[in-house]
Formats: sequence, structure tokens, C-alpha cells
Amino acid sequence: TRLDYAASLAAALSLLMLRQGDQVGLITFDTQTRAFVPPRGNARHFVAIREVLERVRPGGDTRLAAVLHETAERIRRRSLVVILSDFLDQPEEVMRGLQHFRHRRHEVIALHLLDDAEIEFPFDRVTLFEGMERGEEVVVDPRLVAEAYRARFSAFLDDLKRGCAEKNIDYQRMRLSEPFDRALTTYLGWRKY
Repeated sequence: TRLDYAASLAAALSLLMLRQGDQVGLITFDTQTRAFVPPRGNARHFVAIREVLERVRPGGDTRLAAVLHETAERIRRRSLVVILSDFLDQPEEVMRGLQHFRHRRHEVIALHLLDDAEIEFPFDRVTLFEGMERGEEVVVDPRLVAEAYRARFSAFLDDLKRGCAEKNIDYQRMRLSEPFDRALTTYLGWRKY
């Protein structure tokens, strides 16, 4: 699941940063902050981060933009902020939330976690779709909506990528079908340049 992928990726990033002597903190959220592990720099700190990541469960709705603003205000010292998300919220609001970090002089990396089916919409027969957050269900004939869906989703991805570039935010798409260690290695290799 996206949550499992995000938790594994967050754990790997935390361990990497701690091993290079950086302080690492963690915030999990849905409509509000659910867990907050303040930044620390010792090796034992990874245990606290791992415990929170092991306990995290999917919530209901998310309010990404609001939580981004709240978190930007919470982080006092200039930091590297890594956000792992599907970024499915009002695009303009998400960009304002990300910009809030930049306004407070934080470096921001947006890791956009995407499922192949979200991008490709490979469905070709009548399908029951269930919302992951609210559990709502809708039956759809994909042949009637596939073209419009792909166009809208592609525009969403382009807008997010462009908005991040304009605000000097590192943006990286990561497919859930790709092992996170390979995706992370590729991204970190690219980021060095």
C-alpha cells in the first residue's frame, strides 16, 4: 500500500540521515498531526521513529494543505523537509502550503507516491471503485471516462511539477511498483548534481 511504501521510505531516509550525523524528526497526519517525533541526532532516535512508523494506520480524509501550513509554523530552525504524499488535495492550496516552508527558508523535497493504476488507468470493463479514505463506492464504465481521467490526472501531475519548480522545491515522482530503495538511490544520485 501507499502507506507501507511511505513508512518504509521514511524509515530508510531517517536512517540515512542519522548515519550522516543529521537530526531527524517525523510527523504523521491525516486531517491533523497524529504523531510528532521531535528532531534528534543520535542513533537511538531511530527506534522512536521506527515505532511511530510501525503504529501508523490509515485515517479518514486528509487535509494536506492545512497540515503543511501548521507544520511549517512548527519547525523553527532552518531544515530539510521531506514530504511523502499522494498530494491529492486542492492543487493551489497544496502549493501555498509547500511555499510556506520555502518562505520560512526550509529546503523542501516533495516525494510524490503514485500507483501505476492512478497514472495509466488500465481498466477496460465496468469496475467498482472504492475510495481509500472515506470508503465511498462508485461503479464506472472506464471506457466512458478513461480519456478524460488520464487528461485530468496528467494535468494535475504537470501542474504540481511545474509549481514545485517555480517555488524551488525538489519534486520527484515515485511509483509504488518500483522498489523504494532503487527509486531512492536514483533520486539521491540525481540530487548530488
